[in-house]
Amino acid sequence: MVQRIDKEDKDPRLLESTLRFSYKAIVVSVVAAIAGYGIWLLATDSGDGLKAITQFSPWLVLWVSLLSIANYLLRFFRWQGFLRQGDYAVPPLKSLGYYLAGFALTTTPGKAGEAVRSLYLEKHQVPVTNSLAMLVVERVQDLLAVLLLASFAILRFPEYAAFGYAALVLLSGLIFLMLSQKCQHLAEKIINRIPISWVNRLGFRVLDILKQSNQLLGPVRLLQGLLIGIIAWGLEALALGIIVEATGNTIDYSLAAGIYALAMLAGALSFLPGGLGSAEAVMYGLLLASGVDSANATAATLISRLTTLWLAVVIGLITLLIIHGKLPQIIRRKSYE
Repeated sequence: MVQRIDKEDKDPRLLESTLRFSYKAIVVSVVAAIAGYGIWLLATDSGDGLKAITQFSPWLVLWVSLLSIANYLLRFFRWQGFLRQGDYAVPPLKSLGYYLAGFALTTTPGKAGEAVRSLYLEKHQVPVTNSLAMLVVERVQDLLAVLLLASFAILRFPEYAAFGYAALVLLSGLIFLMLSQKCQHLAEKIINRIPISWVNRLGFRVLDILKQSNQLLGPVRLLQGLLIGIIAWGLEALALGIIVEATGNTIDYSLAAGIYALAMLAGALSFLPGGLGSAEAVMYGLLLASGVDSANATAATLISRLTTLWLAVVIGLITLLIIHGKLPQIIRRKSYE
């Protein structure tokens, strides 16, 4: 159970504005997704994609959803390691609530909305710069893990290697900036010469985050976090193989894992909200190329996204409502209607 923020920990204006922004982001992304998915389903072989979805049993959906939940818990365990490393005393249940609440904003570009965790952690004397550095390191480890998993599909479909190269270049540049003190000193000199004050402040804030990230990126910690990331994302990737086989098609599980990971890479590199459209298109295209028919490829792609991306958003929204004390009000209101 997720604990509510104590009254003395609350900043009503900050929390209410966070909720309003979350609602707007979720509503926009949900409406866009429903419209896009609906058009796709109706356009797939005269609606055969919709028929294919009905073949999935609730137990299968529950099983693959549990694999996604295991992914979230493993990544939270890694996040707790970051907090312990900084000697931050955040109660585990509250920390879990803040971590899951970030998922409500997973559909923001680049998942940037998940930085909302920093607003809550600041109440426990965790500096915003430090918590943002934790988020950056988490992203680096996740991207590395997904890139390694995606290699299973890239070896089979080299025409998609551009996504892997782009991710590798991005990761290499980011890690270099985080680890190279000479590069950081050069960046500091450049920022000092910028005459625009708000750009100057933003530049130094980003530089501070990179410096803090350096403290979390030792070789052992990087490998530990990477291992957790591979297992966590591997579970969600495994789920795609289970879903495809439920359609009656046969697929190698390593290839299914690679397809899922490569689709996630495409979504992340597109910087579209939640990778909407780009991730689905790549997953669908790779399933077709693997011998899955159009209707079942559509159904498998949508079930995969519903039990990963959208499950995370729902869990995040429910957690956000609990943290803000809104869920009990909604339940009470419904009981009187």
